[in-house]
Amino acid sequence: GQTGKVDTYTIARHALHSRIVRIPRRYEKLARQLREVIGRPLPGGGISIQSPRNNGGHGDLASAFVLALWDLESKGKTLSPDERDRLLPPLSCASRWEGMGRGF
Repeated sequence: GQTGKVDTYTIARHALHSRIVRIPRRYEKLARQLREVIGRPLPGGGISIQSPRNNGGHGDLASAFVLALWDLESKGKTLSPDERDRLLPPLSCASRWEGMGRGF
């Protein structure tokens, strides 16, 4: 569901911004797709995460990357328990993505 999608993208965004994970320069298409991800607030407090369509694509690389990071996180490989509690508190998904706007 939408909350799960927000959780996966939140973990991936944190992993990139805190430099737990880095994307080598040769993966330009992946980096571009991640920069194009948009988080928009929904009425009622949710968030919609979208990847714009460009040249027939719609963020498949970014989605696969985000899900791979989520898989690592589910195995306890990316975040400390404190980071996980801070990033994924029992709050609405809107509060986690507040102010994130466009781009990863």
